[in-house]
Amino acid sequence: MKTQSEKLFEDFCKRENIDCKPILVQSSRTPDYCISVNDTKIVVEVKEISHNKEDLANDKNLRNAKSGETLVIDGGRPGSRVQQKIAKSAKQISNLSKGKYPGMLVLYSSIIFINPLNEYEMKVAMFGLDSIVMSVPDSMNNMPQVLDKKSGPKKKLTPSHNTSISAVAVLTENSGALDLTVYHNPHAAIKIPAGVFKKIECQQFMLSNNNRNKFPSWRRL
Repeated sequence: MKTQSEKLFEDFCKRENIDCKPILVQSSRTPDYCISVNDTKIVVEVKEISHNKEDLANDKNLRNAKSGETLVIDGGRPGSRVQQKIAKSAKQISNLSKGKYPGMLVLYSSIIFINPLNEYEMKVAMFGLDSIVMSVPDSMNNMPQVLDKKSGPKKKLTPSHNTSISAVAVLTENSGALDLTVYHNPHAAIKIPAGVFKKIECQQFMLSNNNRNKFPSWRRL
């Protein structure tokens, strides 16, 4: 039985004339699809983020809220749900790509009132939480100084971790229209050239270089 995310991904591929072949289930865990985009073969795993207990509680609170009432919605640690999907899919993608093909994780969220797949969530999930490096003053009379701003702990994609994932993409559905946003992994063993997706209606991003005193941010390709 196909999930909603798999159905939508197949619909997107059909709309964009992308050759998309389901991968037969094997004894070892394998990804869902093998697609061919502009003569580039890409191994694809599709994962869906659905409501958990906290989401259902938030939804109930929102529905029962009175007009003018202020509510605080707790979405958990930024990027944590994306990181869970990266951890679960990396081995599947690696089992089939085996250094021969790029791999892509496609994520879809069915959650309505929060977006666990926004640009910030994707950045910290892939490359770590924003961190500020401070100097320690030699006297209490002196103020600490900001030395650097950079991506810090809790990163899932590094030069030695999950390099089989060439990109993490987000599939969204708005009023029946499907969109794909691709976030490239600069640490990937096999990178997906930006030009591969140029003829497809999708946005592409790469993390900008880390300039001192400025958090890394997405740069549109």
